[in-house]
Amino acid sequence: MLAETKYLIETYGIKTEEWAAELAGQALSLATFDPCVPMENAPKDATDGADFIVNHIPNCLRYNAETSTWYVWNGVIHKPLSGNTVPTQLIDTLGYAFKDLSNFIESWVRFKANEAKKAKDPEAAQYEKDLKASTTALIAGVKDYARSLNSNRGVKDTLEKLSRAVAVDADFFGDDRQWFVVRNGVFDMEEVRATKQWTLKKHEPWRPVYRMWDIADAPGADYPHLKKFLGESIADDGQARFFSKAVALACMGSPVSTKTLVSLQGETNSGKSMINRVVKRLAKGADTVVAPPRDAIVAGARKPEHARYKMRRGRYVAFSEIRVALDTEFVLQYTGGDDYDIEEKFIASSTVAPQGIIFMASNKGTQVDKTDAAMFSRIAPVNFPHTFVKGIDETENLEDLIVAEGSGFLEWMKWSYLTYLEEGLDKTDSMEALKREEREADSTALQFVDAQIEANLLRFQPTLPKSRSILLTNLHESYVRYCMRHAIQPKDILKKKDFRKHLEVRYEVDNTAGYRVYGLAHTTPAESMGNFVQTERD
Repeated sequence: MLAETKYLIETYGIKTEEWAAELAGQALSLATFDPCVPMENAPKDATDGADFIVNHIPNCLRYNAETSTWYVWNGVIHKPLSGNTVPTQLIDTLGYAFKDLSNFIESWVRFKANEAKKAKDPEAAQYEKDLKASTTALIAGVKDYARSLNSNRGVKDTLEKLSRAVAVDADFFGDDRQWFVVRNGVFDMEEVRATKQWTLKKHEPWRPVYRMWDIADAPGADYPHLKKFLGESIADDGQARFFSKAVALACMGSPVSTKTLVSLQGETNSGKSMINRVVKRLAKGADTVVAPPRDAIVAGARKPEHARYKMRRGRYVAFSEIRVALDTEFVLQYTGGDDYDIEEKFIASSTVAPQGIIFMASNKGTQVDKTDAAMFSRIAPVNFPHTFVKGIDETENLEDLIVAEGSGFLEWMKWSYLTYLEEGLDKTDSMEALKREEREADSTALQFVDAQIEANLLRFQPTLPKSRSILLTNLHESYVRYCMRHAIQPKDILKKKDFRKHLEVRYEVDNTAGYRVYGLAHTTPAESMGNFVQTERD
């Protein structure tokens, strides 16, 4: 017997002898049994049988027809099952109850007949026939169904009716972000957001929750190893504070739109993926931490909708070491809270709303179009600058130590979540500076301009008249020659349109008397005059 079936039996007092008495509508006592009492509670067909079971375990059994998945309440969550063993075992219990009732009735007939024989009643034989007739009439309405439960076909029929009786649509367990479930209770996150307080509630099966954290709420629990990790691994206190809020927001039920992609940056053994692993171990159950295939997020992927199916309920969405460009449109869509398309084999395609926050771990930052203002604003870099060396400054088994502080980890998330409610999720000055450094380091256009200025071939003067600023066409031609001299691959050399986009993150470019980069000019008078008299039309 599965643990979930055992829980239901123990919690709801499911016993074959008690169900048999309920079927009979009276106590199964040889002394008091009355065949004239109608069996009003006994199921007469598969539909009645399904209803009988549902009424004895209210809200404890659910079925998602779209995914053919049964869910059973285990006292904490509705656990998704890989088969139909639990509902089948409940149907078997009903079948055994019918058998117990049948066996009792036969025993009662023999008992009453023996009483008549002992009393030397001359009508004893007829009396026994009459008893059998009365009990046959009693069970006539339920006999066929009771017998059907001895066959696979009968059990299957009741199972089908049971699945219909407890059916829920695909969205029933689709979004449980209102609830944060731990071993010893549940937090209502809507209430937390309204009151700024944490009130633990008891587990109840009416809530559509199917995932939990394998930790207990223990107010005041400490987390020394987690504190040490955050203090030693992340670049500064501001970034550590941002990271703490982002983790709590993702794990405890983020709002639909965060406009945030967290970029965890650091070399191997920097600790950038430590919390990913800790969260995965503590967040027991499906979908809290998901690591989708790279095709879910990279540009130009084949059928990304299939890869994104795994993201549909993820709260902490973890990617690592993706060194190709991301799909800008999808990242903006997901972080902005817009519905996106998903597909899965044998399941109809659909659109879903994002539920989590993306955490992208990499050695060298996130490969996105940093010239796109909306995309650039989403990036939230958290720097892990230190590389820990085993035997020197690396804490042995640190991940295990943090996991062992489970209740403390919860306290950290609770504090971080309330901090988010007060402060929001704004990026710090050091994070913004890191983004700008990355953007310029990734841009061959800006690298070219910096090299020209450093070599005293270009100068930047904000007050320079627009008519004396360099023409974009001339600057791009010089850029192409620069790239060729520095062995930059032709495919990586920016076309003029993209070259302009890269420049516009730092400089103003406009079409007044030809496209010019305002404030930039050649350093020699001759070149400046040459640019002044040229014109450009794009």
